[in-house]
Amino acid sequence: MSVTVDLDSFVGRKFKGHRVQKLGSMVEYLKHGQTIPKGTLVVMASGDARLRLKILDKDTPHKGFSTPLILKDAAKEKGITPEYLMWYLGQEEVAYELMRHAGGSVILRVPRTIIESIPIPVPRKPREWPVQEGEIILRKEMDEFKALIGMFYEDFRLNVQHQRYRTAVILAGAICEAMLFQLLLEYGVEKKLLEEDRQLALGRLIKYVRLLRLDKEFGVPINHIQEIQKKRNVAVHIGASKGAASSFTGNDLKDFDHIVKYFGL
Repeated sequence: MSVTVDLDSFVGRKFKGHRVQKLGSMVEYLKHGQTIPKGTLVVMASGDARLRLKILDKDTPHKGFSTPLILKDAAKEKGITPEYLMWYLGQEEVAYELMRHAGGSVILRVPRTIIESIPIPVPRKPREWPVQEGEIILRKEMDEFKALIGMFYEDFRLNVQHQRYRTAVILAGAICEAMLFQLLLEYGVEKKLLEEDRQLALGRLIKYVRLLRLDKEFGVPINHIQEIQKKRNVAVHIGASKGAASSFTGNDLKDFDHIVKYFGL
């Protein structure tokens, strides 16, 4: 949607006569490190600038970057279920409000205070809610960082199309470097610390991501990024490669396919 949504007005129109409570009054707080029970609806952050609404099919550790909506008994007694919340939060007007407050270009997150302020109509009677299987994916509109990465990616594709694979490898490395730099910033690493690191390059960024275990936290395809780094080094340092840079083929970009898919480029 391209216009501001008044959620109270939306609820008043679509759920006329329903009692309404704020979501925060219906859910319990869970500390980081505790276990999110199976069957809980979670607003999940991922590395592709998207939010995912998913009902967990198994107990899962709470690592802090997703928001579990563990319903209180009082809410369940009123007919509030994970399936109902998933359906409701996926409504266009509600999803728009969530995304309007979402921050991040790599790790997309909505402040918990915003999620808890969402008005929830209480169902008048129990029923089955039309929830699609798997998950609901909410996408963020293009921002300045994504637009910049998009330009680099279009240049990458153009070079692949014309079989200029050495240049394509260099561009793939540049994209990986930018994505990891932004990932670290959104994780909370101070920009000044990164800017003052005189040895900061893709190899050092990979080390930082591994030290902070972000590859485990978010499933970052760090091994594929490392392979691109090796090929990018060969492509850039032509003298040291002794002619190897001229032998690049499309196969040298297979690892980048996984990176593109992960970051949603």
